[in-house]
Amino acid sequence: MFYKKKLPCLKFKRATRLAFASQRKSHFSQKSFSNHSEEFIKWFVGFSDAESYFIIVLHKDKTAKILSITFRFLIELHVDDIDALKYIKSKLNIGNDIAVYGHSCKFTVTHPKDIYKLIDIFDEYNLNTTKYLDYLDFKKAFNLYKGRNKTIKDNQTLIDLILELKNGMNKSRIHFSLPADHKIVISGPLLLGFIEGEGSFYLARTEFEPAFSIAQSETQLPVVEKIKEFLENDLGFDKYSMFKLKCSSAIAIKRGKAVKNSKPLEVLTIKNTNILMNYLTPYLENMPFITKKGKDIFLNYMYSCV
Repeated sequence: MFYKKKLPCLKFKRATRLAFASQRKSHFSQKSFSNHSEEFIKWFVGFSDAESYFIIVLHKDKTAKILSITFRFLIELHVDDIDALKYIKSKLNIGNDIAVYGHSCKFTVTHPKDIYKLIDIFDEYNLNTTKYLDYLDFKKAFNLYKGRNKTIKDNQTLIDLILELKNGMNKSRIHFSLPADHKIVISGPLLLGFIEGEGSFYLARTEFEPAFSIAQSETQLPVVEKIKEFLENDLGFDKYSMFKLKCSSAIAIKRGKAVKNSKPLEVLTIKNTNILMNYLTPYLENMPFITKKGKDIFLNYMYSCV
């Protein structure tokens, strides 16, 4: 048993509990980040760790000769989340118009002055996952290209350097060792952004009880372990509950099956109803979700927890 003073709604009849949850929903839906806040930047870095791509695009002539290179930062979501991308664009004041393609919408940053702004952000607030390596290669290639002293078509050495970087990024990456000075830093806003991209709120099929999980490839195990450590230390457990927590699998990391050709997964899971109702849900409902995962899925999840 994890001890904490229970929420008032847990003592009431279901009709009263639902009314209380409705009040929480109204309070929750009014939250947002203050203008140009550090908390939003941290949220954005966490969300970028989950959802963004750093892309190098080669522009060629009919003979396949490289004429120019552009650099693209991309976040692609379901079209239902277009407001989240508009919010990001507005807060950062960078990027192209949000594009809609069928059921997808895309926030794209291509202008060099905007890329420089992104570099300032990601240099100050490091990405935690191995996506940081893609960022470093992207930044290196961008700086090489912008610092050239002649046209790209006359600089085969530069082309070869950028091609080598490009061909080792994203799904083509085979080396995942992070720099020795890289530190995994978890904060509330950053974790919220990561949860909005990679977290899952659901009803477990076997128990038909609410559950929460974050699944990552095995290369991201150090990040998953840091998230687990952060939740244990930041959700407000007292000493006795922390002792019980350490001796249990209430917040557990388990190996998941690989999907198709992907790597095996490391899955952080919380199925303990008491922790979900009295710790995780109150912690998250005090934060400003940006995507529909917060505005719809998490709110419905709050109802299932009461």
